[in-house]
Amino acid sequence: MLSKKMLDEILTKQFDMVEAQYDEQQVKEPLWFMKHNWSEDKQNEFKLWLINYLNKAIRLPKKLCEKHAAMFILNYGWTTKDFGDSKDGI
Repeated sequence: MLSKKMLDEILTKQFDMVEAQYDEQQVKEPLWFMKHNWSEDKQNEFKLWLINYLNKAIRLPKKLCEKHAAMFILNYGWTTKDFGDSKDGI
């Protein structure tokens, strides 16, 4: 399970990735994760960082870390700038 300190470290990194300042009060607002966006490259960079962080911090197997990172991004990741920009309309 993640401690508050670990969650703060993860959210600080997430905010840093979009050059924003993490403030605990911001994430208490509804839909706080809709206030910024990032490229798919930045999202993938964060995902790799999060996988390694979880693997080292709580010693989960890498496959499980990958699943947890994907779920975190799905639920709390910034929207992607590239969303809706694809040529096939997907």
